[in-house]
Amino acid sequence: MVIAPMFVASFALEHMVPGLKSFHERIGRGRQVVRYDMRGTGLSRELRGPLTLDQLVVDLEIVVDAAKLRDFDLFATGMAGPMALVFAHRHQNRPRRMVLYATLRKASEMAKPEAFSAFDKLTRENWELTSWTIGGMGGPRDEHPRHQPDGRDDGVEGLGSLFHRSSSGEVAADFIAAATSRDLSPLLPEIRVETLVVHKRGDPIVPFEAGRRLAADLPNARFLPLIGNVNVPAGEGDEMVVDPTVEFLNAGRSGKAETQPDDAASLSALTAREREVLALLAGGSSNREISAALTLSERTVVRHLANIYGKIGAHSRVDAASFAFRHGIR
Repeated sequence: MVIAPMFVASFALEHMVPGLKSFHERIGRGRQVVRYDMRGTGLSRELRGPLTLDQLVVDLEIVVDAAKLRDFDLFATGMAGPMALVFAHRHQNRPRRMVLYATLRKASEMAKPEAFSAFDKLTRENWELTSWTIGGMGGPRDEHPRHQPDGRDDGVEGLGSLFHRSSSGEVAADFIAAATSRDLSPLLPEIRVETLVVHKRGDPIVPFEAGRRLAADLPNARFLPLIGNVNVPAGEGDEMVVDPTVEFLNAGRSGKAETQPDDAASLSALTAREREVLALLAGGSSNREISAALTLSERTVVRHLANIYGKIGAHSRVDAASFAFRHGIR
């Protein structure tokens, strides 16, 4: 399994962000995991050269070949997503499965050109401020955070410091420009890799609709919408991301073909209560949250889910959420 770099962060410094190292360890448990730092960052800080989307893809190819990986899964977050998509387009038989968290097809889904231009200027001129700003927007927050003497939240401070220590403003600005340089929409229908697209409804950096459209354009993608308002996947409640990711990747390792019954027949077979349960599941609710919302016991929720899975041919919450999304059950 290859875990692509998260923005300009060095994996060697992940301990600075609460839960981030643990998150990556859990999604990679039981697998050979390959990590690397993007050129110009962390352990690859001395590796210079152009930071273009094509070069980032070539670097990923070099890593994969150096590790002698023939059959592997790929996990990419945020602006590493475009690199993963181009790689999958060039190598239809590699990766085996792909998970894309909080990513997008094109820059216009994220901000207007003038906003990117202003952010580019700020990033190059005041990287300390920009890294702190990004950390504040996307970092994990604890319910009872510890604060620095200046009032900063430890989780947010950790993410901003991680970015700041891993890279320079010039490299960060070049990376953002590279990742958003191309509209990948024309490539998506040709990508055949089984893909799980995960996105939080309240993501403050990459809009939820960007993830929804990305999943809709990929022929073999499933979309998993989650409740949440932070961009980084790690932190409190991150099992919402870890568990479906592991389920999805494990299904790929089993080699079993996944078949679904006729969608129309499956939809009509659902009762009104089962639709309510499915809508809450698709929104990212846990069994306990579904129980509270519908005034049901957790045992009854489990029974409803078993019935729903059987009727729609789902093997996991990911399958069920994907079915709900296709049919507007939300």
